[in-house]
Amino acid sequence: MPDSPFKTDRTSSNRAGVTLMNNQVGYVVAQVMRDKKDITIRELPSMIRVDGINKIDFDFQEIADAAKSGMLPKFQQQPGFLRYGVADAGDKTLLSISLWASRKDADAAVLVAANWVRENLGDKLELRKNLVGDLAFFEGVHATV
Repeated sequence: MPDSPFKTDRTSSNRAGVTLMNNQVGYVVAQVMRDKKDITIRELPSMIRVDGINKIDFDFQEIADAAKSGMLPKFQQQPGFLRYGVADAGDKTLLSISLWASRKDADAAVLVAANWVRENLGDKLELRKNLVGDLAFFEGVHATV
């Protein structure tokens, strides 16, 4: 068998990195991290790489603020919009959920998210994955504010 052109180098590089999905949340995280010192962002066909020197610190609130000031106003302008938010799901996991009056409205929101990504992150990126489902029920208690 011929020698492989790929070689292993086990010396420390002092680099750290994460791989993000190329969806709304991944793009928001990449946008927040893009201007940080010693951070590089690489957009690939099915993922986004965030790499840095020594250690990468993600600030959940900074990412949530970017989603609130960027994606939320776009969604609020759309027919059928009910709610949008992000949550810290623990274990360094961010969850993004939007609620719409109909499946048609939810499907249309995918294009809104893709356009927001293009406007904010360049026309070389596109939204490629989104999950849309129907709620069987979503109940709560009456709240007074």
